Amino acid sequence: MSRVNLIMMLLLMISISVVGAQEISTESNLDQPEATVEPTVAQLETDDEQEIEYPIVPVQVGSAHVRAIPSLDGVEIGSVFLDDRLQVVGRNADGTWFEVRRIGRQTSLGWLFNEMVDWEFRPELLPMTDRETGVVGTPIIDSGFTVFVLQNAVMRDQPDRSGTQITTIPLLTTVPVVNRNQDASWLKVNYLGQVGWVVGFITRQPENILAAPLAEGLPPRPEVFVVPPEIQLEQVQALREYVILSRGVATDLFFFWDTVSKGNTMPCEPPAFVVAYQATDTDVQQLPELNRIVPRMFTAIDYINSSIDPLTQCGVIEVQAVFQARADAINAQVILDNSIVQLDNVESIILNQIDK
Repeated sequence: MSRVNLIMMLLLMISISVVGAQEISTESNLDQPEATVEPTVAQLETDDEQEIEYPIVPVQVGSAHVRAIPSLDGVEIGSVFLDDRLQVVGRNADGTWFEVRRIGRQTSLGWLFNEMVDWEFRPELLPMTDRETGVVGTPIIDSGFTVFVLQNAVMRDQPDRSGTQITTIPLLTTVPVVNRNQDASWLKVNYLGQVGWVVGFITRQPENILAAPLAEGLPPRPEVFVVPPEIQLEQVQALREYVILSRGVATDLFFFWDTVSKGNTMPCEPPAFVVAYQATDTDVQQLPELNRIVPRMFTAIDYINSSIDPLTQCGVIEVQAVFQARADAINAQVILDNSIVQLDNVESIILNQIDK
């Protein structure tokens, strides 16, 4: 073989090796996780040159259908999968569906039910990009004032607890505000076409809620003694300490019963945190403001005491009783978590009053 042919053959072999290495490298990169860290919020310019923040959220289920409209009856137009990251660009009339798109795209991918993604932003700040799907009755009008419902809210036909109940608005939904009463303690809202009044303090409100339209024909407000905001703040803070204490006990009970459910043998004596915890229904009755601000505290304390009850007896505990005690502790945790959020909301309102 000539020297020239030998060199040409070596060059050919080197070029083949390079191509093969490139292909292997490309396949290897496909198996590697993305190295870039995506932002949690994307900012886009609008026509009026103001920046709108569109949250970016991960999909938290194995797979989910993207639909043409915000409804389970909507046509399936695509799919997303676990840990896919999507940009939320809008919501439906009650905020339970999000309009999403791929990051960097300019066109909508479709609609996802909000439980399909892991979200922590304020959905009431999103633009309402669908106000018709699922709406029956009064059309939805975006008044510019929207509230987020923190717990199941009874809608009534007048701004008073004696008013006739129209329906119940589920927690974690958004509703546009139609009107307010004199001090926004009651809000007239539109829930999917049903219009009525809900108590204001069980909603997360915008700071300018008093700029919402005042309803006509309101009965005069009765003269009442107004507790100074500073004293209200002290009451809320004391209330939070009570709730947080109970929340800690519920958490400890969950871990205790979870350990037992896994077959571990526990001492016959109740844990120290149970012995130290002396709250009963009587304590709740002595804090009447609990029933107004966090009305489910009675239920939470009942769950905690039910979770403690099996510890009053020494010996073998039935498996079903163990799982029930653990479930009671979880239920108490959920209620108390919501109660803390509610107290944060009330405290924010009081602080705004103090600042003014």
